[in-house]
Formats: sequence, structure tokens, C-alpha cells
Amino acid sequence: MSLIIQAISVSSYFAQDSTTHQLKEFQFVDSVTVFDGGYIHDLPQTSLKKEQNSSLSDLLKTSGPAFIKDYGPSGISSLSIRGSSASQTRVYFDDVELNNPSLGQFDLKNIPVWFLDNARIEQGVASQNSPFGGIGGNIQLNSKSLPTEKLGISVMGNAGSFDRYTGAADVSFRKGKYYQSSRYIYREQQNDFEFLNIGQSPPKKRDLYHAAFFQQGFMHESGIVSNNFRGAVKVVHTNTNREIPPIMPSFGSEVKQNQKDDLTIVQLPLAYQLEKWKLELKPAYTQQSIIYQDPLANIDSRAVSKSAQNVARAEGNLAKNLSLTIQYAQQLNWVENNQLESDKQQNKFSFLHELKYHPGDWNFTFRYKPVMMDDNVDLGVFTAGVSRKVNRVKIFGVAARNVRFPTLNDLYWAVAGNPDLETEEALNYELGSDWNIYQNKTVSINLVNTVFYNDVDNWIQWIPQENGQWSPENYRQVEQYGLETKVEFGAQFSKEFQYSLTADYAYTVARNNSGELSGNQLIYVPQHQFKTVQDLNYKKWQLSAFTQFTGERYTQADNGVYLPSYWLTDMQLSKQFDFEKHAISASFSINNVLDENYMNVIWRPMPGRWYEFTLRYDFKQK
Repeated sequence: MSLIIQAISVSSYFAQDSTTHQLKEFQFVDSVTVFDGGYIHDLPQTSLKKEQNSSLSDLLKTSGPAFIKDYGPSGISSLSIRGSSASQTRVYFDDVELNNPSLGQFDLKNIPVWFLDNARIEQGVASQNSPFGGIGGNIQLNSKSLPTEKLGISVMGNAGSFDRYTGAADVSFRKGKYYQSSRYIYREQQNDFEFLNIGQSPPKKRDLYHAAFFQQGFMHESGIVSNNFRGAVKVVHTNTNREIPPIMPSFGSEVKQNQKDDLTIVQLPLAYQLEKWKLELKPAYTQQSIIYQDPLANIDSRAVSKSAQNVARAEGNLAKNLSLTIQYAQQLNWVENNQLESDKQQNKFSFLHELKYHPGDWNFTFRYKPVMMDDNVDLGVFTAGVSRKVNRVKIFGVAARNVRFPTLNDLYWAVAGNPDLETEEALNYELGSDWNIYQNKTVSINLVNTVFYNDVDNWIQWIPQENGQWSPENYRQVEQYGLETKVEFGAQFSKEFQYSLTADYAYTVARNNSGELSGNQLIYVPQHQFKTVQDLNYKKWQLSAFTQFTGERYTQADNGVYLPSYWLTDMQLSKQFDFEKHAISASFSINNVLDENYMNVIWRPMPGRWYEFTLRYDFKQK
């Protein structure tokens, strides 16, 4: 069984591009966009379908080059793109930045997939299109919201191993120019799975305890839309309560650690279409609260981060084959945190100018984006890219410079903060090709290769001081380089029988080039990652397989200790029943089919083989 499943997985060493290929009566949509301003990966709809009852963390594990650092089913989860840190990667939800201004990062488990219709990874240079794009890249999340039918209702229920339950609903309504859309989700998990505890001697199987996870959230949008105008009010809220279990070496001890997270987003998006120009205004307010308590250690940490954001964008054509985008963005962040020296405030601006010129088979892009945080101004952020299509091959190259300002924790953490920190600076280079290898009415094969090189100065690192305190310093010069390969294969054997596979391979070197540890790989950056998504469709049946390989990750800066590599395979069988206005779908999933014993983060156990069943009902009135 193991050999068969891994053979299926390895056979899918393939991926995608951005165009839509028509295969007779089967549409095959590539998920990779390669253009002269960067490299973008759209997550397959199959992944969103499988993880509809899960979090953004689980979704990003299924496809794309990002590495997810997961502290266990009830723990926090962050990501790394091309060896970057979690605070060097930005997460946006409908153009609203979610990174906590105090921590600088975002817990991926605070956004349920039920709220999402599309998700994409913008690697490296592609992130520059956002107001404050990350040095490593961005995650862009979108909810469609605008209904296409008079009335739409969806209800989903899920039950799984370890007392995992999910219930969700989606109701949308449209009448003429007016529309409303509401979504709700409730998730509950006990996570009392069995695992092999190798942190104690002798190793023995134990049941995880104090690992419950509870989450509920809603999203609502009301708006008006016409031929050239759209305006709306959008509200998103999630509340997450979690127990934090003991690490393996401390297993058996009393634990009372808990964390509560609240996330609120209020947005007023406006868009107006002129003859040649599109105008957008997206003011928003976000509030995030994190309460971490450990009564046994006498810890009660409370932080409330608030952010008033606004993005104003105008894009249009100046002449034939020449377009211009102008984007102004501002963020006013303020934090109330009993671990900071005092309540703090931070004001950021960016002003993007983008020119695109497309003569014939050539494409040129130039971006210039001055950025500012308080009195700190940087006028050197830019992107310059070029691409050309020759027959079936598109070749592209791009260079850029980006910066990241220190977080409020870096600057003002009580006793340990460092207000003299300098801004991180990064030079980014990418070169690649997009090759449509074969295309006819029934088969499509596409290959994308990208090599990248990043040079980051003033990398901020928290390091121990002589007095025993940890404090942030501009400690390192970091070099990142690697290769990302994608191939996608799609075939339609008959009108009712189709097969597709996508895959991602990423080779990443991220090493410290300064100090005693020069030349060492950064911690928790796997050199090798490999992911596949496969779908076999027959009539209304679908069999899907998801595989991921994660290479060794060092857990210490001297590279003396590492976590071993692991393979994970998930499988899902689903069936859909269609009626005139109704649809019912049922799916059964086996996760971690091979019952792999592994750790994503040291001493944090992950579940072995487990099962789940999902039932969904949809109603649509056109």
C-alpha cells in the first residue's frame, strides 16, 4: 500500500501556469501566473474544497512552495516563503493586511477556509504590488461575496477523529443592484490523539491532553453594484480559544496554558469604472487581541493591536500597450500591550507607481514605491521586470529592492526592546521560464521553472545578551537562493472521465553569512519540499490525493540538531448529487494515510492516521 501511494504521489511531479486551456468539454485551469513583475501561485480549487472545514494553515500545506511552521493542531501556525521569517511574509484578506503590528506576523489558524473563494501565494518580487509587500512574499486571500443568483444557501457539516466537529452556513441574496452575503462557521476539536513520545526515555505511546481548540466566526457583506460602481460594507470576525499541550519532554506534568485570539475586520470597499480608468478606495479597520495565560508560571499577557488602513488605487491605459497604476496606502497602528514599555503607535505610508508596456511578444514592468514608517523614509524600493514569449515558451527576468521596518515588539518590548534597530533591506533577483510543452483537445502539459537569489542586510534577530536577556539586533546578513519547479498535467479520456495532477518542488538555501555561524542554514527552513494534488473524476465521483514531502529542518543555529524529513499523504473520495436547484455532496477523507510519526516543530506531536466525513447541501435560485 505504501509503495502504491508514494508511486501515485511521485508521478505527479508537475504544475501550472495562469492561462485557461480548453480540453474539449473539460476546462483545465493552470494555477501559476508568470509575468514580468513576479511569480504567483493560485491554490487549486480542489485544495479549497478539501479544506473547507479547516484553517488557512491546512490549506497552504496542500499546494505551493510555502513552508508552514505548525505547533500542533491546537497551536499557532506561521509560514515561510523562500527561507524568509514569518514577519517577512505578509497576509492580506481582500487587500487588508492581517499581520499583527506588534508581533509582525499572523497566526494562520485564525482564518477559516470557509470564508475564502480564492487564495494565492505571491513569491518574492511579486509581493511588491501590495502596499507593504513582504521580503519573502505575500499570501493574498479573497472572498467572492458578490452573488450571481437571487438566493444561495450552503450548509456544511463535518465530523472527524479525535472529536473534531465543524458546522458552517453561507447565505447570499441579490435583487437588482443590491446584494447581501453572510457566512458562519463553528469548529471544535479535542485533539486527544495517540502519538509516540520520543522526548522521554524509553519512548512510549501516549495520548495528547490539554489540546482542545474552539473557533467560531462570521463574515457579512452588504452592498450595491451597477455597471460602473460597486460599494459595500464588509465585516469579518473570528474568535479562537485554545489549550496549549505540554511539549514531549515535559509530558505528564500539569499544564494550564491557554490562548484566546479575537480578530475583527471592518472594510468599506468602493470601486468606480470610467471609460479607460478603474478607481478603487478601500478604507478598513482591524483589531486583534491576544490573551496568553499560564497560571502555573504566573504569566498573564494581554495585547490589543488596532490598525486603520486605507488603499486608494487608480489604474488605466495611457496609450496603446501602455498602462499605469498609482496606489497610495496608509496604516496607522496602535498597540495596548502589558509587555511593552507603554502603549505605542506606528504610522506607515507607501506610494506605488507602476508602468507596464506590452509591445508585441515583449512585456516590460517597472514599479517605484517610496515607503515610510514614522520618520524613517526609504526611497529605494523598486521592481524592474521583462518577459518575452517565443512560440510556446515565455522567458522572464526581474530584479527588485524591498525593505521591512522593525515591529513594535522589536522596538519597544519591555526591558529587551531595541529602538535603534535599522530597517531590513533586501535585493531580489528572479529568472525563469513558462513552457506549454504540449496542448491538444484532450491533453495539456505545462512546465514552469524559476531560480531566485535574495540578499538581505540588517536581518533582525533576537539573541541572548550578557545579562541573560534576549534582545533584537541587526545581527545578520542572509543569503537566500533556490529553484522552484512546477508541472501540471491534465487529460480528458472521455466526456465523463478526466484526470489532472499538479505538483510543486522547491529547493531553498537560506544561510547566515555573518558571525561564527556563517554558512549555516537558517532554522526551520527545509532545503527540499515537494507537494502534489491529483484528481480523478468520473461522472459525479471524484477521487483526490494530496501528498507533501518536507525535508530536514535544523532546530538550532549551529545546525547541530535537526528534525527528520517526512512524507504525508491524504486521500478523499467525494460524490455529488445534482437536482434542478439543489445539490448534495458527500466526502470521506483519510488523512496521513501512511500513519507517519512526525514533528513539524520540535517536541510538538502531530496526529497519525485519522478520518473525517463531510456533508454539504447547496441551493441556488437563479
